[in-house]
Amino acid sequence: LDPCDPNPNALACDLGDADMDGLTNGEERAIGTDPTSSDSDMDGVPDLVEVGDDVDNPINTDGDALINALDDDDDNDGISTPDEDVNMDGDPTNDDSDGDGIPDYLDDSMAFEVAITSPAQGATINATPTITGTGTPGESVTISLDGDRIGEVVVGEDGTWSFEVMEGSELASGEHTITVSSQTGEDSVKVSVSQAGEPGGRELILTGGCAQVSAAPPGGALALLLLMVVGVFRRRQSAVG
Repeated sequence: LDPCDPNPNALACDLGDADMDGLTNGEERAIGTDPTSSDSDMDGVPDLVEVGDDVDNPINTDGDALINALDDDDDNDGISTPDEDVNMDGDPTNDDSDGDGIPDYLDDSMAFEVAITSPAQGATINATPTITGTGTPGESVTISLDGDRIGEVVVGEDGTWSFEVMEGSELASGEHTITVSSQTGEDSVKVSVSQAGEPGGRELILTGGCAQVSAAPPGGALALLLLMVVGVFRRRQSAVG
């Protein structure tokens, strides 16, 4: 029996093209792609494009064990090919963030390790800071405070990202470690958080022999004690007079 008769594109027919992707069923079986799917690795790039002009020598951009048509990270940069579709139009082949003529999904130089640009290491920040940094366009960045996840952002086409701590989620005063992580790495900074009105203690302001309490700089405990003593002394003098 002729497997190509009566349907020349029957799966059993090596000369047929069951998925109509431009590669014959026999060619796809030979290189390991799926003759019933035009995108065997489901990365958004058609098999015909990923195989290239020479089906006997399929394209393998990163030189690993998988040809591009079976590899969902064609340039082995740690970012899957679908995630390198920066403009999110379903086609990773038309994204070239650095303008070098090589699509991001084939350009391993596009993998920038995630980094924090602000706040700086050791900085004193307010309770609702804006955390900024850089990374690989299109990748997700997780922001953590002292090991607890507080948010996630996506790196923009220009390679930068920003995360704002909103009111209602203020950071507690004291020392903290801000960490960001993504598929391309991790970065962290140690900071100190100062709330409004901090640092501060309490002091007595004497008004007409009466003591009022207000904010004072740290280290004012001794001065506070002296003021209290003076206040008591003046009130006794006033009573005697």
